[in-house]
Amino acid sequence: MTTATLATPPTIHRPSRVQQAAEQIAPRWHVWILQSLGRDQGMTWTGLHGALPMIDQGTLTRRLQTLADHGLVNRSAGDDHTVYTLTGKARALEPVLEHAETWTRTHRPGAGPLSRAQAAEEALAPLSFSYATSVLARLRQGSASRPDLFQVLPVGSVSGRLATLEEYGLITRTGTRRQYQYHLTDAGRALGPLLDALDDWAHGRPTASGQTAASPALAAGRAAGATAVAASAAPETVPVVDQSRAARPSRAEVAQLRQATTRLVFSHKPAPQPAPLIPSTTPAARRR
Repeated sequence: MTTATLATPPTIHRPSRVQQAAEQIAPRWHVWILQSLGRDQGMTWTGLHGALPMIDQGTLTRRLQTLADHGLVNRSAGDDHTVYTLTGKARALEPVLEHAETWTRTHRPGAGPLSRAQAAEEALAPLSFSYATSVLARLRQGSASRPDLFQVLPVGSVSGRLATLEEYGLITRTGTRRQYQYHLTDAGRALGPLLDALDDWAHGRPTASGQTAASPALAAGRAAGATAVAASAAPETVPVVDQSRAARPSRAEVAQLRQATTRLVFSHKPAPQPAPLIPSTTPAARRR
């Protein structure tokens, strides 16, 4: 992997605050919910669950509560239901999500056709681990040894955090075991615009959009994702569930709908990952 030294990038202001920002939007399903709410002026819980049937009811309720706690979702009482809308803070996330999507389209081509939400989520996933943005921000300034990284990582978590970032293909190491030097890979360095956008969003600064117009790679990725879903949908028989109060779906209907939708959305195979730096649990098991 290329580790050539480039011009010193802008300094991330208060990486801990950027980390908190990443942890607000990176958890599973957050981007999906935000993007679904962004397509409408307001949605009920039933409408949102109908748009995202792959999310089970308990998880959707918890995710909405968390997003509301972070100030990303508003809840307003209607006549007989609650209406969910995006806050201004959530709408300001659009450039961040666009940078995330662009990164995945460019640096995870083996992932196959992805929806916009899934592409953004894949780029944000490694940033959800505590201190991940601090390590990446430090390595943007140049290579670093383990003692150097003690400045941004608690001593007891250095090996685990570095192993996670290496599993994701964002960092690499050179040298001998006791004198490792850590560097950003091309994919890790390309996360710079996303980190800068998160930095701006976390501090309430205007954030430049990832692209003024969709790049060929981004447009092709979106088209491929839409085509794959349409093609996969042809042989599938997706049950039509009546969401009205008078005809609630049975548990069997909901399960069948969730399974069918999951097959359509998650039809690609995961990209191969490099061997872990140390024996460890999987990144998914360590997510906060």
